[in-house]
Amino acid sequence: MRVKYLQVLSVVLAGGFLVYSGISLRGIEGAFRVEKVKVEGGDEGTLSVLLGRDLRKLTTADVLRAMERDPFISGVEVKKIYPHTLLIKVIRKKPFACMLSGGREFLIDRKGRVIKPGCPEVALRFIPSELPLKFQLAFMERHRGELSPFEWVRISSPFYVEGKLRSSSWRVLLPVKGFSRKLNLLLSLLPILEKEAPNFSLLDFTCQGKLYLRREK
Repeated sequence: MRVKYLQVLSVVLAGGFLVYSGISLRGIEGAFRVEKVKVEGGDEGTLSVLLGRDLRKLTTADVLRAMERDPFISGVEVKKIYPHTLLIKVIRKKPFACMLSGGREFLIDRKGRVIKPGCPEVALRFIPSELPLKFQLAFMERHRGELSPFEWVRISSPFYVEGKLRSSSWRVLLPVKGFSRKLNLLLSLLPILEKEAPNFSLLDFTCQGKLYLRREK
């Protein structure tokens, strides 16, 4: 009798366990739904589409798609805080300068990566020359304040420097080679460029340190 009772009890317990397990399995999809999204360095508004999604299945690619591919975002770090919270750290590109290429303008960061087409009016523009881009960016970084009077600058190999002050365009023929030496010489000419460049399109700077201003036909 005792054995039969234990068998019945075992069946009842096993059945109850299976029913409970079935309910649990059916409800587990809703157990980890995203209810809260916290964003560091970005806008939470665009991420409302992630609410209600299964936290376990969300990927970094899902988060980037939800942010509508903001051109200023270089990446995100995603942390899942179970059971219902998604924590996102946004890594943003920092605008540095404008690059003129093929007749179009592109806003770039300090590594030369394109952020988006178009540039704000106040940004320094430069035209890539035959010199490596990293050297141009390094020099611009170092002389950012001194270059502020210029709208755009191009150092072309081997001797020409072309540029545009906020008020006028000019070209300079410099006798020295080397990016850094040429730019330093250009910056030393800035007072003359600001004063004389509106009247002369070409400035010829000789090896002896003499500056000749002449009009081009």
